[in-house]
Amino acid sequence: MVKKIIFSVFVSFIIAFIIFLGIMQIPEKNQEVIGQSNYLEIQEKFFSKDFEINERKIFILGSSYTQALNTTQINSKIKSQCQSCQVYNLSIQGDSIDKRIKIIDSMIAVKPELIIYGISEGDFTHSKNSEFNTSNSILPNLQKIIDTEVNLSQYFEFIGIPPSPKDKTWNMIRQINKDESTNIRFNPFPNTPFLKILKANTVIISELELKSLRTNIQSLGSINEPEENKILKNLKQIIIDFQDKDIKIALFIVPHHDYVISAESLKFKKSFEIIKNELENTTQVNIYPRIESYSEMSIWHDLHHIAVNNKSLIYSDDIAEIILKELDR
Repeated sequence: MVKKIIFSVFVSFIIAFIIFLGIMQIPEKNQEVIGQSNYLEIQEKFFSKDFEINERKIFILGSSYTQALNTTQINSKIKSQCQSCQVYNLSIQGDSIDKRIKIIDSMIAVKPELIIYGISEGDFTHSKNSEFNTSNSILPNLQKIIDTEVNLSQYFEFIGIPPSPKDKTWNMIRQINKDESTNIRFNPFPNTPFLKILKANTVIISELELKSLRTNIQSLGSINEPEENKILKNLKQIIIDFQDKDIKIALFIVPHHDYVISAESLKFKKSFEIIKNELENTTQVNIYPRIESYSEMSIWHDLHHIAVNNKSLIYSDDIAEIILKELDR
């Protein structure tokens, strides 16, 4: 009887997993989002285009956390002091440092004046269960080996699971909606070649909704020490590659609502400080801190993202100030 139950559960799991994979492979309507298969192709096409000869190119790098940066607003702020400067927001939804390093050579080839890279704690984290810490064991730490040496995402990519199954699922649900306008992705600003957002990304939610989301906050995980953190090593390599070609680069900590940050442990926050100190000490790169006052403003789409909305232009204004400071150095 027990064997039959176990067998039934196993078969049910296999069937559910196959259905899940099938849903993940259904093409989405009007999405045009950079994925695993065309990640390099689309970017290399952009970097191979003919830029203006005298243009001083400024590239903003990041993921969805930097998608709200309005290039029209930023360019208007900096052109009063740098007429030949042109800002491009090269944010890619779901992007990561491990993926971005693959395209650095193509980016360097177009000789940008300045790189501004938005990073967060989540860029350096991994899932870890502290209850199984075997640091005092004489046996190999299998968990540590998996965390630091095995890149499980490559296997997900191989079987076709997207970086964000949740987003994929929600997009499929939205396609059922008869109002097609909610499903269509669009380019929010000029000079944002890789961004395709949904109308939902422009919505600012209320403080009541933010507090509701707060109840479901989960820990980002934990952050490995610098010597064991492969993502940190990749970011350091990116910085060094730019600096070796005399291309300025600066980092800034992207906005997250204080509800997210306050939910993390002191150990987690200290680990991120260690990562930042390591970057500053070994590369001399400037790292601009997160602006905490944003949490008090009505500019949020959710706890991690500022809305792509004219009411949130302060975010763009602050990044413009960073750019101007870096150009003056």
